[in-house]
Formats: sequence, structure tokens, C-alpha cells
Amino acid sequence: MVRNNLIKKGVVVAVILLLIGLSCIPIGITSKVAPIDDIQKEPLGLFGLKGHLKFDFNLDDFLEPIKPFGIYFFPFNVSYKVSGMFADIIIHIIERWGYIWKVYSNNIVDLSIKDVPECAEIQFPYGSRLHFDISTEWERSKENPFISITFLDPMTPAFEISYYKIVGVSDSVKGRFGFLTWIHGLESEEEFPLVPDYLPVIDVTPEGNYIEIPQGQMVEKNITMESLANGLTLVKSEVIDIPSPDWWVYIQPETVLDIGEVKKVSLFIMPPENFTGREQIIISFTPYYYYNPELHGDPQSEYFTVEVQP
Repeated sequence: MVRNNLIKKGVVVAVILLLIGLSCIPIGITSKVAPIDDIQKEPLGLFGLKGHLKFDFNLDDFLEPIKPFGIYFFPFNVSYKVSGMFADIIIHIIERWGYIWKVYSNNIVDLSIKDVPECAEIQFPYGSRLHFDISTEWERSKENPFISITFLDPMTPAFEISYYKIVGVSDSVKGRFGFLTWIHGLESEEEFPLVPDYLPVIDVTPEGNYIEIPQGQMVEKNITMESLANGLTLVKSEVIDIPSPDWWVYIQPETVLDIGEVKKVSLFIMPPENFTGREQIIISFTPYYYYNPELHGDPQSEYFTVEVQP
């Protein structure tokens, strides 16, 4: 046991002496040393330590459909660790004596977002810089990162999955003067899904809400329906209120509209044969997602004033 401790201490001392020797190289001796910029592009990597990044998130949360124009927030976790020969020993050296070479036992990862679909806006509302303790075990960031997502285009097809990426970048950990690379930098990315929800919106425009009918006659009026929804829509039309059971009022009960499609339906009204005067009729129109009737909008009611003239 004592012998093992001595060996371990000997390795630590040898590494420290090596670091001291490297840090004491005179700056003027540059004939065999590449310029600093080149070293930063291709680090010496004396210790062979490498950083790793891991994204953790609940996929079900990110597959939850997002309604257009709403702002939604999605949390996720990011963890960081290093690996390499003598990693534990080198980290111990950094913790104990790193300040001598201006090397510290924490690291910074900057997040960014790329490949964002044109229909959406994705941001880090409260910052994208994460701080980590350097360890050979996975360490979660000191922050709790999350993103905000907004669909800008209401006509983005419902439930059509697209993807974007969150990228994490960390610079190499270097010591004094930037000559010595302790830990290699990294760039890691994770793909996340983006799912638009169904937006049940229609526009209903009657030919007119005031209808004149000669006594004992039937009238036909056109009603224009336009789909402003982002998916195949079934519009259910229903006669809500008529003056009495003697009135005959009919409208096509179901109309299917594709995205942006416009259709005309007919409303038929026939008052009782001997009636004259003025009454009101109410028709409602409700949009449903064609493939799932549980997804629907609010009913839109149209009021018609009917005047029967002798």
C-alpha cells in the first residue's frame, strides 16, 4: 500500500516537474515553436485529455405539438467530462496547482442553434453559456438551460415533424501564454424534433344575413367557407335555432376543406306556407381535424334574419 502511494506521488511529481520545465521555456526561443495561432488551431495535446459533451432531455416533451404563435419553453440537461491517460492525476494537479499556470478546474461551453426551419423561431431566452466542473465523471452544468420555440407561420402543416440542432462548443483549456494544451476543445451537437399543432380556424362568409322570402316560397343562399387551418379540416354545420318546427331549414352537415381551400355550401330556408313576418335562424360551424375529431375549434355562429313577405 505504501509502495503504491509512493509510486503515485512519484508520477505526480514527475508531471509537475515536466510542466514547470515547459512553462519556463524562454519566450525568445521560437525557432522550433509554431506561432501561437497555429498552436491554437493544432494544440500540442501533451496530456491527451479530451472533453466530451452529453445532452439529456425528455423526448416526449419535445414531441409535444406546439400551436402557432404561442411561446413554449423546453428544458434540457447538458453534462461534461474529460477522458485520457492520467486524467484523474492531471485534474488533481489542476485543482491543487493550476493557478500557477493559470489553469482552472472548470470549463465553459457555449451553445448555439442551427438548421432551424424557416417556420419557427428558437432561442436561448436567458443565455447560452454553461459552466462545468472538470471531472472524469459526467458533471451537469451549473445552469439549467432551456430554449423557447415559436411557430411564426400558422400554415405550417400540422404534425409534420422537422428537426433542428443544438450545438455545444468548448475551447481548448490552455495554460500561461497559450503554449500548453491541457484539455482539447470539443464541438458536439444533438438533434431535436419540432412538431406543429393543429390550428382549427375557418372563415365563414354568408351571401347575406338578411334574407327576404316571398310567402310560400323556398330560398337558397350561398355560404362561403375558407380553411385557415394548417391541416385537413372537417367543418360540421348545424342548425341551432329555428322559429318553430314548421320551418324547414337545411344545410350540408359536413364539408371537408384542405389547407387554404375555399368552398361554397347552400343554405335552404322554407317558412310555413301561411307565415308572414320576421324571424331569426341560427347556424353554427365547427372545424375539426379530419384525422382526429377530438381536435376541434370553437363553434362559429351565424345569425340570419328572415323576412317573409306576403
